[in-house]
Amino acid sequence: MDHFVAGAWRDRDDAGTAVLDPSTGEEVARVSTSPVPVGQAFAYARARGADLRHLTFQDRASILKNLGSHLMEHKQELYDLSFTTGATPRH
Repeated sequence: MDHFVAGAWRDRDDAGTAVLDPSTGEEVARVSTSPVPVGQAFAYARARGADLRHLTFQDRASILKNLGSHLMEHKQELYDLSFTTGATPRH
């Protein structure tokens, strides 16, 4: 899987390390060990962070509300993925 760094999708340089479901041994993800362009990531964050300064409190709240709504729409999928990493479900 590609990763998103400094405002762009980038191909990883390696096959990555497998993350396995502890109960089945099935691969659920891969984690790349290729280096991240940290300097570019910081420069991007500083430039984009300046955009946040211009938002009002209500604008920022709206962004967080939209993020929360998106996560709630996909919560079962996220719970299922969390469970495959060894987390236990809440009862």
